[in-house]
Amino acid sequence: MKVFDSEIIQMVPKQPDFQEEAERSQIALPANGDKTYKQRIDDLTANFGSKKKKQAMGSRLRNEIHGEALEKSLNSVVTVAASQNKHKPVNKDEQQSTLLPVYYKDGETPKDVYPLESVLNQEAMDSMMTPAQLFYDSNKKQIKEWNVKEEEKMHQISKYILNHLSVLPSSTDQRWYKSKILMYLHYLMNVFMKPAKDFKTKNPLPKEWPDKVKKQIYDDFTLLADSGKREVRCLPSRLKDKLALHILVLCLILDEFDLPLNDLQRDLKLGAKSLDSYVRAIGCKMNIKKITAELGEKLEIKSAILQLPLRFPEAIPRKAKARR
Repeated sequence: MKVFDSEIIQMVPKQPDFQEEAERSQIALPANGDKTYKQRIDDLTANFGSKKKKQAMGSRLRNEIHGEALEKSLNSVVTVAASQNKHKPVNKDEQQSTLLPVYYKDGETPKDVYPLESVLNQEAMDSMMTPAQLFYDSNKKQIKEWNVKEEEKMHQISKYILNHLSVLPSSTDQRWYKSKILMYLHYLMNVFMKPAKDFKTKNPLPKEWPDKVKKQIYDDFTLLADSGKREVRCLPSRLKDKLALHILVLCLILDEFDLPLNDLQRDLKLGAKSLDSYVRAIGCKMNIKKITAELGEKLEIKSAILQLPLRFPEAIPRKAKARR
């Protein structure tokens, strides 16, 4: 056995900082022409990456904005914002929420605060005449048939609307007025409950709906997104919140600003916290009355009441999570 002198070397990996990484990504490597480090990585992904990584890379490259295009976009945004601020000062009420329907905080009565036109304009109201005929002609037998099994709920008329149909006024004008509003409400609730995948179809809303109403719903509550092959509709969570607030305001108007919430909560499948947030967001106070049913079951009867002067909840900043 022979013994030789040797040296012990301990190797420690170096963690590059963000600046070094950025510099490295911009270095042109002679072995690959004028390509940067980042471009070489993209080439490897294109040739050897998984399907998921290739899709992510393709999406990133499609959405990249470079050089003059980025500068032009930023200048355009700044110019528009400056022109808007120059001609229209923004007050506290306008900053409060872009999700609420148009409201008049200093209204003397609840009807003045949320007029019907704030959620259903006259043009859309007029276009509801033909579809509202179904509700106008409804009778007890039809209403009972519409009250179908729970598993078919996506295709039925909501319990809240059925309750109103059972007490429609006999006066011709008032019956038409209520029927149109209830049919429009039925449309909004249908959109709210529609699964996200259904918006990806070419025509997400039923063809029998009036074109003016469909355009209003598309413009107010949906966005167009690029799927790669074509533009598709989507209902992001922020606009779904906006839709829920419009539904609640429309229901407030129907119930003369003292709104029973139990059936509506079940129809929209809202959790207690979500319902409470929506009710407070439109300036209402929630009343909860606890009762005991015939079989001894404890029940909570919820209602939303719009009280004046109108008060909205103050935004509470989120607390940063403590580091472990």
